[in-house]
Amino acid sequence: MEEAILNQGRRMDELQGQMSTFFGITLAAILGLVGLIVWDRRTTAALSAREATGPFRKELDEHLALIQKLQNRIAELEKTKP
Repeated sequence: MEEAILNQGRRMDELQGQMSTFFGITLAAILGLVGLIVWDRRTTAALSAREATGPFRKELDEHLALIQKLQNRIAELEKTKP
């Protein structure tokens, strides 16, 4: 009878060790996922900022200059109208 109680205690200790291991693995996985999400967001934000100052910005400036020229031309034409 004493041996059965000792065996049950050992099994409980083993089960507790396994639960601690699984809890640690689960916590590490969750923290890893959070870290991946943060890293991905920062990388995407940096890429978007770089694109906004690169070729897209140059094209936008060209379009704005063209609009300004057209506005000036319209103003000149309106002045010459009788």
